[in-house]
Amino acid sequence: MAIADGDVFLCTAVGTYAGQRILLTHTYRVFNVIGTVDEATASTSLINEVKGGVGGDVLESAYLALLGTNYNLDAWRAQKIHPVRYVRVEQARNVAGTGSAIAETGNIAAVITLRAALAGRRHISNKHIGPIPGDAATMVAGELTPAYQTLMNTLATGLKSSIIIGPGGYTFVPCIYHRGLVPVTSDIVTSAIQSSVRVQRRRTLRVGE
Repeated sequence: MAIADGDVFLCTAVGTYAGQRILLTHTYRVFNVIGTVDEATASTSLINEVKGGVGGDVLESAYLALLGTNYNLDAWRAQKIHPVRYVRVEQARNVAGTGSAIAETGNIAAVITLRAALAGRRHISNKHIGPIPGDAATMVAGELTPAYQTLMNTLATGLKSSIIIGPGGYTFVPCIYHRGLVPVTSDIVTSAIQSSVRVQRRRTLRVGE
């Protein structure tokens, strides 16, 4: 098969902290496809752009800068999920968070809000970034420091940036995916930084036991 305009790809950062799996997911809409490109090739190209190291580093360094040094980014995954789901592609990374200190708990997160042009809850996507460092350079009395919010803005810029694969290729446009609805996606146009820390109950150790 081959990719086409309107296809949706899911990109995932797969990491671990204290034995817990930590995922950051982001979706992209394919636009302006020129020529024939298969799904696996497109997935690999997307990973190569978001990852660090020898990649394009659209997301990785900015993401790691927000995380505790005891977090580990294990891999990046990419997969076409609409209109037909394909086998995912994965590339190992094995790099640690580069924040100002270790994370003291896995359920404290910073939130980046991404918005489409239209109003309504379905056109808003919140990215819970964590585990964040537990020191005063990151947060004071539950409020994220200005320096840390600057780092959040750097990641937010990457999350709302289109990725051009070229020359003469195609573009991955950041979007919010609406499963089973019409339209299928809303393009992301703006972002906002939440100034206070948030708690993610599902990342609390042994919840449900």
